[in-house]
Amino acid sequence: MSRPPTTHFDRDLAKTNPTDLAKLLALDPAISWSDDDLSAILRHQLLLPLHVELGPHLQGAIAADLRQSFGDLLTAKLPPLPLLRATKEFAKAHRSDPAALVPGDVATVLYYAAILAARLRWRAKISELPLPELLGGIEWALSRRWLAPSLISLFIEAKGILGVSDTI
Repeated sequence: MSRPPTTHFDRDLAKTNPTDLAKLLALDPAISWSDDDLSAILRHQLLLPLHVELGPHLQGAIAADLRQSFGDLLTAKLPPLPLLRATKEFAKAHRSDPAALVPGDVATVLYYAAILAARLRWRAKISELPLPELLGGIEWALSRRWLAPSLISLFIEAKGILGVSDTI
């Protein structure tokens, strides 16, 4: 099998200082993601097994629980509460970190989803967010055209229950 011919660009790239190349390839923290990009990134994140992102931070977690995906966790009928807390903390850390691999908007969806899953499935408050902020987060997430269909029902259910009463 023959190699494609080397171009002028290839030769110049091979001569480039690796440090300069790393700077060139670094993601711009102010990057503006399209709805299609955010949709794809959220879908990818929801398919990732929990151990990929949370594993190093969870001592004593059951290995089988860590093999489930973020999507499985957030849509489960009774998800493990420690994993919802860990997901919330993971997402919170990525919401405003410009160097995070997960865009802030995607992390924000995961953040609210973990809080809502804990409230709806366990009647547990894993966040100190006041109700108006939580309702605002629900509205914000539901207004995202790229919100994963698997999470829409969670946000709608929470809006219906929390919008009427803060008993959960």
